[in-house]
Amino acid sequence: MTETASPEIVYDCQNINCALVAQVPDEDALVTIIGRREPHQLVMMTRYYRQTYGVDLPTELEKRASDSVGGLLARACQHKIIADAHYIHNAGKTNRKHEQFRRKDNTMQVLLEVLTGRKPDEIKELQEAFQALFRTELESYVVKLLKDEEEAVHQFFIELLKEKVNEPLPDMAAAVNQLHGLLTTETKERYEYNLLEYVSKLTTSQLDKLVYAYNSEHRGAHVVTVLRNNFKSKKSNKKVAEMVLFTVMRCADAPRHIAHQFEESMSGMGTHEDQLSRLVARHCGKSMQKVLDAYKVDFDRTLADRIRGDTSGLYCNLLLHLIQQTV
Repeated sequence: MTETASPEIVYDCQNINCALVAQVPDEDALVTIIGRREPHQLVMMTRYYRQTYGVDLPTELEKRASDSVGGLLARACQHKIIADAHYIHNAGKTNRKHEQFRRKDNTMQVLLEVLTGRKPDEIKELQEAFQALFRTELESYVVKLLKDEEEAVHQFFIELLKEKVNEPLPDMAAAVNQLHGLLTTETKERYEYNLLEYVSKLTTSQLDKLVYAYNSEHRGAHVVTVLRNNFKSKKSNKKVAEMVLFTVMRCADAPRHIAHQFEESMSGMGTHEDQLSRLVARHCGKSMQKVLDAYKVDFDRTLADRIRGDTSGLYCNLLLHLIQQTV
């Protein structure tokens, strides 16, 4: 049975179809139509488009619109879990065929962005979506992507994907003491590996509350600061150390961490458009306002101004449309 769609959705889909089937796709129209809609409306639009025209809207957008614009339009029109499944499946690849000298996407970065900071039920949803879309288990696919990485890295992601119960830590005081022991040990050997194993076994909520409890008890010794200082002094494995820091920051203060990722994607030589698009597509909607607030506090400017200064044209317009839906 055809799902009932609002007149606005029907009208938008008709205009999108006209823009897509033109000999030269009308990308201005696509950016304007899709950019002004909220995530839940875009999901409804994608469903209605398939029912009416018999094709998948995100696939058509990716095929017909150019490079970064097409990729961002496609992911913005998907349910976030479906989009995340595609991000993992395409990890390490780029949609920017004609920009060979810009920064390339990194498989590890994609996996950390998509898999850390998630609730157990979201992980389960993602596994089911990945299986349905690509006919393969998410865990085995991730391990295959990381075939050149060491065993500890494999185990970290395997542990993240394990089914966990989202309940409070049974003894917070004991957990704080255990974390303190791991953080302050004099031993250099496997320092970062022990921390990586520890954080991978906790749920997002447990790690968030543990970091808060630790910072409250050990004032002047913020977990992230201690980690950074110790990783440097102990000359820890850089990749493993970054994985620990990423996980802790994403779980303990997600809006601020995402704000810093936005800045990182636009720093240095050339914009990292794959990462920038992913950040916008994954966090547009209700959660974006907290990210915008955190960005303004930490960098003393708005994210919109930063994007305007670092991107241009239709891609810039689409980014601004999507991040400012809740402003």
